[in-house]
Amino acid sequence: GYSRRLHRFLAMSDKEGLLPLRFACRCGKVEGTASNAPFQFLICNCDDCRDSIAHVCSKLDGKEDRSGTYSKYVDEYGGVATPTFWKSEVQIKQGLELLEGYIMVKNSELVRFFAKCCNTPICFSHRQAPSIAVLAANFDAKSRQRLGKPSKRIMTKHALKEPPSDPPVIAGFGLGFICLLLKFICCCCCYASERKANPVPYPDTPVLVTRVWEIWVSKKQD
Repeated sequence: GYSRRLHRFLAMSDKEGLLPLRFACRCGKVEGTASNAPFQFLICNCDDCRDSIAHVCSKLDGKEDRSGTYSKYVDEYGGVATPTFWKSEVQIKQGLELLEGYIMVKNSELVRFFAKCCNTPICFSHRQAPSIAVLAANFDAKSRQRLGKPSKRIMTKHALKEPPSDPPVIAGFGLGFICLLLKFICCCCCYASERKANPVPYPDTPVLVTRVWEIWVSKKQD
């Protein structure tokens, strides 16, 4: 809630001043910043988040490199940590031309982006939403410390195994998830005046990718 966001904002106000949160791809050719703390920080266990990272990692050379990069973004429970910012707070400082958009579902408005230079998953955003989610693993060490801990874990019906209770779990589409969704919708309405073009321009026809099922990709345990 507001107190958590305020806490993160104050944590950013250290003796060095209001430094932006910094993120980058693995090779450093793509760099970006977020000028404020995220208004929402979740761990998502949905198949699309997990599979979208597997798709990008499948482009890497060698099983070890693929599995190592995949595990950097996907935890042992199949969750992906995604702090969400307003689009007006995020800037790509360099390497914008190296970002490529793709979708996991046909005709989806949710577009995900990766850096072609080193095959790093970077961020995702809905075309009509005023927000953009940047993968937490892409932030530098100091910025990750300022991000704090995720406040919730969602879509746990797709988890690879039973997740811990910290952060709190919102299972399926129950009351907790609906409340979280309503909060997000209200925030979007309140910040409608801040809506502007996505810091990462959407492609006219994003690539629809196929699901990747390789031995190094974790699968849900029956």
